[in-house]
Amino acid sequence: LVMDEDLHLNHITRAADGTLFIAGEAGVLLRSNDEGETWEDIATDYPGSFFGILPLPDGTALAYGLRGTLYRSANQGDSWDELPVVQPVILQAAAASPGGRLIVVGGQARTLLLSRNGGQSFALSPHSPETALAKILRLPDGTWLGFGEGGVSPLPLP
Repeated sequence: LVMDEDLHLNHITRAADGTLFIAGEAGVLLRSNDEGETWEDIATDYPGSFFGILPLPDGTALAYGLRGTLYRSANQGDSWDELPVVQPVILQAAAASPGGRLIVVGGQARTLLLSRNGGQSFALSPHSPETALAKILRLPDGTWLGFGEGGVSPLPLP
């Protein structure tokens, strides 16, 4: 893969089956099935920046980015569906818990988006983090932590 433009690549992640994904500017989504030796452009028609991809064990993937943009793939990135914008904020991090619950964080906006159906739809959480977040993590006991400008703190999830 040769990229003609000097674009930022914002996030790399590995799916459970070993597939690597990269999210970047100008709608760039890349996939590698050979440990990063070669990359395939799987970009959507979205012209803005993606900040991450969350691959799920069932082959579903969620790409997230600017202005509340969420794209969902049910087939490991072969095709993508744009989801309705819940809130037009920068989406910076996402994580999953057992049972299909997904959380997406709108960093500076202190926004939490929740999905209870594997990312088919999202709703705005009635609770907001106290500070801007850049990363989230689920602990083995089910507690969610947010990492950001205020350090590490528990997430106020319903």
